[in-house]
Amino acid sequence: MGSIPREPIVYTRKSVEGDYTHLVTRSVDLKGPWTAQLSMKWSLAPVQDVIRMTERWSLFLGIGQLLMLILLSALIIDRVVLRRLEALTQAMRDVEAGDLDRRVPMDSDDEVGRLSHGFNQMLSQLSNANHEIHAFNLRLAKEIEAATQDLSRKNAALEQLNRLLNELRQENASKVRLAVLGQLAAQLAHEIGTPLSSVSGHLQLALLQKDIPPHLRERLEVSSREIGRIGRIVRDYLDSTRSLEAERKRVSLRQVLTEAVEVCRGGIGMVNQKPLSLDLPEDPPDWVTDPGLLRQIVINLLSNALDAVEQRGEVSLSARAEETEVSIAVRDTGMGIAPEDLRRIFEPFYTTKGRGKGTGLGLAICRELAKTLGGSIDVESTPGKGSVFTLRLPRITNLEPTIQRVAAGGTT
Repeated sequence: MGSIPREPIVYTRKSVEGDYTHLVTRSVDLKGPWTAQLSMKWSLAPVQDVIRMTERWSLFLGIGQLLMLILLSALIIDRVVLRRLEALTQAMRDVEAGDLDRRVPMDSDDEVGRLSHGFNQMLSQLSNANHEIHAFNLRLAKEIEAATQDLSRKNAALEQLNRLLNELRQENASKVRLAVLGQLAAQLAHEIGTPLSSVSGHLQLALLQKDIPPHLRERLEVSSREIGRIGRIVRDYLDSTRSLEAERKRVSLRQVLTEAVEVCRGGIGMVNQKPLSLDLPEDPPDWVTDPGLLRQIVINLLSNALDAVEQRGEVSLSARAEETEVSIAVRDTGMGIAPEDLRRIFEPFYTTKGRGKGTGLGLAICRELAKTLGGSIDVESTPGKGSVFTLRLPRITNLEPTIQRVAAGGTT
């Protein structure tokens, strides 16, 4: 009887560790009464260990390669993209700070390079526009400055014109008032001319007498000189259209000022003992001027000062000669002049005295006479402390008379 082959039987077993064991059995029919059982058993654990080791190494290598790829990509991105974007961002900050000349370097033709190129073009246009605006602002500033200077000059000229107009108005008002004064004086001159001639004649007759006491003769001589001065003034007012000529001759300042003080001291009398002092240099120089007009100005200033002081007040007359002018100052310790009166003190008919005590013409006449002599008068006053009137006359070398027209008491 022959052997009968049978199909092999395969057994597969999986362990707890995950290893597989395979068992294959097959029966073999031997000739005769015997049969055989063929078995083959094997395990795949070593292979699986190799596979697992290979998988682990493959995983490690893959992770390492991935990390290397990420690091390399980061480096490439940093060098190619981020640094260039940072340079572009820094350029934007510089432009924001006002640096329009800033430019971004272009080292590639990619998207970042094209962005940098567009940014540089924009900056070039902005820089050109900024230069144009700056140039325009400079031109505009120069034009504004020129217009401002021109406007300032015109404003200064306008202010000067307004000031001159006000001065002309004030001067015109003063001339009108002085003209009224001249008309009144011309009318009064005819009335007082005859009594003055009579008084002058009697004084001359009195001076011819031999037995007059010296002090009385001195008083008569002073009175005669002043009567003559009044007569001269009357004759000047009688001819209101005649030019007033200021005589120019070399005179002694000491003599003129001393005579003015003597006249005022004589007018004070013995009742009101008001101190009147004269302060002159030891050797005052001679001066070229009109002695009559100078004496009249000083007498008027001294008379006003004596009227301003009270019983215990003091009045002083001083003179200082310099190279170009002489200054004659009349000081008093009276009540002073209020600021609102100080601005108008030289206007005709303006007076700070009470009704019936002054006409307001003395200082106006003094200023006109000072102008005739080529000089000026100014005043400084402190309420409660007193005032100082200063007459300034320039040094004159030409002895020809100066002519200033005085029409009815005013200058023209």
